[in-house]
Amino acid sequence: MARPPPGLERGSPFWQPIATLALYLHYRQAISLERLRGLFGEVFGLQISEGTLVNLFQRARARVAKQTLAVLERVRASRVVCSDETSARVAGRTWWEWGFVGKGAALHELAASRAKSVPERVMAGARPEVRVADLFGSQQGHGSQAQVCLAHHVRDMQYAIDAGDRVFAPAMLAFLQRAVYLGRKREQVQVPCSAIGGSC
Repeated sequence: MARPPPGLERGSPFWQPIATLALYLHYRQAISLERLRGLFGEVFGLQISEGTLVNLFQRARARVAKQTLAVLERVRASRVVCSDETSARVAGRTWWEWGFVGKGAALHELAASRAKSVPERVMAGARPEVRVADLFGSQQGHGSQAQVCLAHHVRDMQYAIDAGDRVFAPAMLAFLQRAVYLGRKREQVQVPCSAIGGSC
């Protein structure tokens, strides 16, 4: 019996580039399984079930495990780590998608829990110098210093403005937006020596 060509090994009737494209469309472009099945059928004339797509994604786990570990190590080694979590539906139940962002690396972790045990497991004892997060309890106490996420502050100030605040929130929002702007430009900003009590 002839050996199948690479990508068509037993248990996988689909060529590897199909799985790669499906992974990209689902995880990078946020196309649901149902819409992805329809897209493959309508655009490429390829009939593929949602269950088969899930199986393709499961098989891809082993191939991306090494890269995932490298990303995780970069996050753990970062001086500043930002994190947040949001709800996600898994098999009809509410899970949580956690995001951890370090220097040049971002890790997404799906977990059935929103408890502090998730960041403790992900960070595995690593304590960044600064941990940036919202004020949710499970996000607290995982770094040497804490910084409340400015994006959450901006959202809260906008909510206050929408609710009718015309005094505090507009000024605070402008202050926060300026801080975000300067943060993005921090590598280009030159502070005069006199401003930090030094001499040039």
